[in-house]
Parts: sequence; structure tokens; C-alpha cells
Amino acid sequence: MDRRSTTLGFLVIVLALTTPGCVHENNAAALDDLLAADRAFAALSRAEGPAAAFAAYLTDDALQLPAGAAPVRGGANIAAGIAEVPDMSLDWEPVEGGVADAGDMGWTWGRYTATYPGPEGETATSHGKYLNVWIKDDAGDWRVRVDMGNSG
Repeated sequence: MDRRSTTLGFLVIVLALTTPGCVHENNAAALDDLLAADRAFAALSRAEGPAAAFAAYLTDDALQLPAGAAPVRGGANIAAGIAEVPDMSLDWEPVEGGVADAGDMGWTWGRYTATYPGPEGETATSHGKYLNVWIKDDAGDWRVRVDMGNSG
């Protein structure tokens, strides 16, 4: 699949999840569950590092759409790429989200802070926004299928 197809597919997912009638932000129990999963994902990132958190929460066929870079496919590949940045920390907090009528797909967006070693050994910090598309796995747990972010 080429870049245009990947972008188009992502936009279709976002439109499907944000079109009135397809998403019910008022589905309080499902949304609370999804936001709790996003917060647990962030807590694992703080406790064990972002690579471990991404390995635990991304689906095997996850897609990451990093700002300014080519898409990365596969949860293991995404986690491995994150692990290549030594001493990086990544924290975030969801702002809002929604859950599809069927209750098996949803989205969250929020703000993140990343810290990592700068080019001269100093600590660099980046702030931005993220959007995750979530699906429920066979066990009924929320997992990230699409991850994207941009610096603010």
C-alpha cells in the first residue's frame, strides 16, 4: 500500500469514528473504559518505559503515522523503533474520545510530553498532541490499532 492509500485509509477510519450517528460520546461506560485503558497505557510508559508500553498495548498489525516520517507497520516494529531512542520517556493524558455503536472500536486524543537525550547530551523535551484508534481484542481488552502524533 502506498502513502496515499495509507493516508486515505486513516482518514476513512477517522471520519467513520467522528461522524454523528457512528460514535456516541454519551456511551459513558464504554468511553470510561476506553479512557481508563489510555491512562493505563500511559502509566505503563511511565513505569516501564515507552517501548514496553507500546509492545503491550499495540495490536500485532498496528500502524504508526509519525509526523515527518514514513508509516511504521506492526506493533513489534513500532516498539523496536521506540526502544532505539535511549533514555527516552514518554507521558500523555487523554483529553477526550469516543466509542463506536458496536462498542468494539474507539478513539482517544490527548497531549503528550517526550524527553530524550539531545545532540550534546542535554535533555530535550517535546510536547504535542496524539490520536489513537483503538479496537477491542478477542479477550475484550482495548488495543491501539493506529497511533499518530504531532509536535505542538
